[in-house]
Amino acid sequence: MTQLSFKVVNAGKIKTAFHNLGAKLPKVASSRLKKFIERLKKRMKIYPAQRSGQKYVRTYTLRDKWKVAMVGPLKYTLKNTTHYTKWVVGTAYGTMQAWMHEGRWTTLRDAADDEMKSLPENYAKDIKVVARREGLRVK
Repeated sequence: MTQLSFKVVNAGKIKTAFHNLGAKLPKVASSRLKKFIERLKKRMKIYPAQRSGQKYVRTYTLRDKWKVAMVGPLKYTLKNTTHYTKWVVGTAYGTMQAWMHEGRWTTLRDAADDEMKSLPENYAKDIKVVARREGLRVK
């Protein structure tokens, strides 16, 4: 007969640690999401170099109109109320950018996709930090 037995030591402490971790995850997720959207906002404020001989004097209205808002639990928006935004940086879907801005201005969609690449890894790091604070051993 083959038999395997094991005993969980400090099961109550482990249960409490997991409970506390679960309670803190929404705050961790919200914090990481806010950092993501703020990085995206910072990136969208970057203007390309002026063209040589450019006569247009920049007002920086597009740069200054980027706003982040929390619109619900774990839900943030980044928007720009300048009426010509979609022609310069495109829409959230990566469409509408005017031909004269293509290749010069980063599109909102491309910047968001690029910033999202590090999101899962950063979430994992944040969760590990909180788990360690709760006394859980995490690799």
